Amino acid sequence: MSALGHPHRRPRRRHPVTDTDTARAAELINATGARDWSQHQARQLHTQALHELHTVNPNPPAAAHLTTLASLIINRQH
Repeated sequence: MSALGHPHRRPRRRHPVTDTDTARAAELINATGARDWSQHQARQLHTQALHELHTVNPNPPAAAHLTTLASLIINRQH
């Protein structure tokens, strides 16, 4: 245990997160390239998962549902 408390517990905020806080966090994530990197990783994992799915000869309707679900998740817009 650290001097700051439990090592896995975040300090509590003294005020609620504002829209300004959220916008600033998004700016920082974009500025560091983290968003692009994570989207690239997600696309690679999506491709790999679909390949693996089809190598096990899944039930066609189930495979179609899983493929649709994965595509919706990977391509969702905020």
